[in-house]
Amino acid sequence: MIKNYEPIFVETDHLGNPVDFEYLFQDLPLEFQNALRENRRITARDLKKMLKRFFPKTKFYVRTSRYAGGSSVDIRYTDGPALEKVENLLNWDTKGFDGMYDLSYSKRRRVLMPDMTIRELEFDWYGYVSVYREYSKEAYEKAIKELGYEGVATVEGKPGYYYVHTKAWDIQRMIYEYLRKIDL
Repeated sequence: MIKNYEPIFVETDHLGNPVDFEYLFQDLPLEFQNALRENRRITARDLKKMLKRFFPKTKFYVRTSRYAGGSSVDIRYTDGPALEKVENLLNWDTKGFDGMYDLSYSKRRRVLMPDMTIRELEFDWYGYVSVYREYSKEAYEKAIKELGYEGVATVEGKPGYYYVHTKAWDIQRMIYEYLRKIDL
């Protein structure tokens, strides 16, 4: 008689669902692989190295903030790659929130190693990774010109604090959405 055995899961998530593994070692970014090999936590410095490898022409400012109840990583850059590309690369939040239960929980990132063992990624922060893209005056002017709003919208402000000035909010919104999607 052949018995069907269900796999035994050692751990479960915050709702009691079984957890196996999420990532294969070889699919992780190189910086995360190195941290696992060296038996150390993944730091904000590793994130910065990863960003530099993927986007060598862009300068990224990476800062870790620590506070009661957790910590977070804030990443800022001016112009450079589209915001969505950077956000997809940095989807490494370590904290989640379940609104139904009003519960904050740790996100576990389990990795199947080459020797077939399962290890958990350990991060130096407990919280969220936020990405902020700022735009130069030239980027705003380029968007205004390409969208054909030269007489309707202007760029105002000082370095680091530029913004689009127009009397029509929908034009301003379209300029910001356009900038968000393009590489500069």
